[in-house]
Amino acid sequence: MFKHILPLVLALAANAALAQAWPTKPVRVVVAFAPGGSPEQFAKLYRDAYEKYGKLVKELNIKID
Repeated sequence: MFKHILPLVLALAANAALAQAWPTKPVRVVVAFAPGGSPEQFAKLYRDAYEKYGKLVKELNIKID
């Protein structure tokens, strides 16, 4: 009997965990190329699309040598 109830309890607990709002912190998009290029333009499009839904997205331009 117990081995039939345990999976049900675990499934209900997992379902409650999945219902949380995501993401709770701002999303960081790392652009590993110089500013002004097409990767940065893609990151800006991504940011604009997510901000329509109220999610904060920060883009970071990092030059990697």
